[in-house]
Amino acid sequence: MTTGIIVFARMDSRRLPGKVLINLCGRPILGHVLDRARRVERADEVVVATSRRSIDDPIVEFVAQEGMKSYRGDALDVASRALACAIAHDYKRFVRITGDSPFFDPGLADRLIELAQKHDLDVATNVFPRSYPVGTSIEVIATHVMRRAIESSDDLQDREHITRYIYRNADEFSIHNVRAQSHRYKNLHLAVDNADDLRRCDWIVKQCDELPHLLPLEAIVTAAKAWPGESTTQR
Repeated sequence: MTTGIIVFARMDSRRLPGKVLINLCGRPILGHVLDRARRVERADEVVVATSRRSIDDPIVEFVAQEGMKSYRGDALDVASRALACAIAHDYKRFVRITGDSPFFDPGLADRLIELAQKHDLDVATNVFPRSYPVGTSIEVIATHVMRRAIESSDDLQDREHITRYIYRNADEFSIHNVRAQSHRYKNLHLAVDNADDLRRCDWIVKQCDELPHLLPLEAIVTAAKAWPGESTTQR
């Protein structure tokens, strides 16, 4: 039984169509996410979970070019896609990362995996409550808990936002949240949701000396706060 990273990606973003394969400093955004995922030492493997629709064929093709695994499931029922992917790969637990998060922290992912394994947690997270920037969210979820959440709710919102049911019923689960130690992170937005985010993230990377996937979160935050354009705060 293993711990796998599942990166969730699809092409039909309303605000920035095809965003996961849009170029960010010479590499698709999803490529940056995978580069960071490869640095998570406590994860046994990485898989990209997308939909069965033809629109998402380019994601599967890109992942294959990267020499990595992909899994295809339901487009809208993300919870079921997560569970099916975890079962197919025999994961005891999985790390949930979104494909528009090129700045998530691999070191924090390792810390959360370690906590989940050591204490046999249902969920280890940094978003309950959120204290890290949007775009750096990480959740380590036990596979049996994902199954329980699906069996307990047919609410469409619970199926689209896979930990929603768990957090709404937090007293029924063992959840450990890691809080940020820096107030500098408050309300900062580092995900790529639209064209403005893309321009800002491109600028952030160009302000730093290291390769994008090696940039520590502190350097990213420092650059984000110096961005001369519109606000980087959470929307």
